[in-house]
Amino acid sequence: MQYKEGTRTFLGISDLYQVDGLSGESSNIISSSEETMLSPKECEITIEELLVERFRRYFETKGRRSRRIYTRKTGALRGPYITYIIPKDPKDVKDVAFDATIKAHILRLIARRGRKIKLPLKLSLEDIREKVRRSPVPRLIIFILDLSGSMTSLQRISLAKGALKSIIRWVYICKDIISLIVFKKNEARVLVEPTRNYYKVFTILDTLSTGGRTPLSHALLKAYSMIKMFRLKHKNAPVYMILVTDGKANVPLVEGNDIEFELKELCSKITALRKVNAIIIDTRAEYEVRIGCDYMNLLINSLKAKRIFLPPSTLT
Repeated sequence: MQYKEGTRTFLGISDLYQVDGLSGESSNIISSSEETMLSPKECEITIEELLVERFRRYFETKGRRSRRIYTRKTGALRGPYITYIIPKDPKDVKDVAFDATIKAHILRLIARRGRKIKLPLKLSLEDIREKVRRSPVPRLIIFILDLSGSMTSLQRISLAKGALKSIIRWVYICKDIISLIVFKKNEARVLVEPTRNYYKVFTILDTLSTGGRTPLSHALLKAYSMIKMFRLKHKNAPVYMILVTDGKANVPLVEGNDIEFELKELCSKITALRKVNAIIIDTRAEYEVRIGCDYMNLLINSLKAKRIFLPPSTLT
């Protein structure tokens, strides 16, 4: 695997990474041998542009069709006005459809008096119509960050934090709900519950340190519980789970359990929730990808995840 450091022609978005499933074309879950990785300087220059472009494609569009899910609401006061309804209780209407209300009043007068209409119009409660607005369904994006000791080498954690910050900058524009789960040593922790306080996530990312073992199963269990709680309030809300890891795991949920079995069970539970889309940011070095002594392929297959390679910055 070679690159030309400092060569600008290498920085085209389509050439920077091998991204599984994010290009809009059909691709295998396991990427081909023609994977492209970045040098340190190129990664600093282009990581934000690349990730924003790729995630915008994946989150928002599929050809010309929007991936954003909308619902119809009354009394929302925000969102495009698309139609109207006859309210059950006209006295409680807060979002009056004035055009439909006046039209209903005029039609009622014409039906009673023919074409004789006197001004000013005197509206009654039976004329009131309520606006129906289109409102986007909230979208939850869960960031799951590996802080184990293996993420310390080759500046993996620095690249991972930069990648997440780039994604958060784009998420801020879309006003999505985000949360942050980290895992290291013997536990996983929810550092940020679902929120739109993006600055809080930025601040916490800068304070995180690595070290210890890799309780990947614990992190997936936390994500599963968070999704279930979020769906209690937002039933049909789509969820995007962004897992930044090198695929290693060595701490089971219960001492003595088989980690591979636990991971498969948790992944199947997460995918069974529906509308849960997983994206894995793979931080492994080239030699680790070839060896494959981890659970990365299991995660990709079990979660039906898309994968983005985020290579260590010391690759030469």
